Amino acid sequence: MWKFVSNVWRFFSRLSSEMSHVCPVHCEPFKRESVPVRYGLIRYSDEYIAAKYAGFPWSASSVNGGCVVSPDSPTDRYVEYCEQCRANEAMWHEEHPSSTFKFE
Repeated sequence: MWKFVSNVWRFFSRLSSEMSHVCPVHCEPFKRESVPVRYGLIRYSDEYIAAKYAGFPWSASSVNGGCVVSPDSPTDRYVEYCEQCRANEAMWHEEHPSSTFKFE
């Protein structure tokens, strides 16, 4: 019995590990790339947030670095991203050129 449980656990662990490198929305394997780190208080519009969660949650086109910047703050970071999410994000930006950020 223990051998069976061990094999099942090993199977699902491997499956989970493999699935962690696949976009859960588009079922495409993630790619790896260096992207810019943005600093400051970045507020996205409600419209952008809704579109991102619905159509391009794994676009990872930049990384938010927070409000504090020091001389040794990184300027870029490696991320995993989905090509289809990136394409959807680019299309959304073309259709909504000034709707990404919220200005108060």
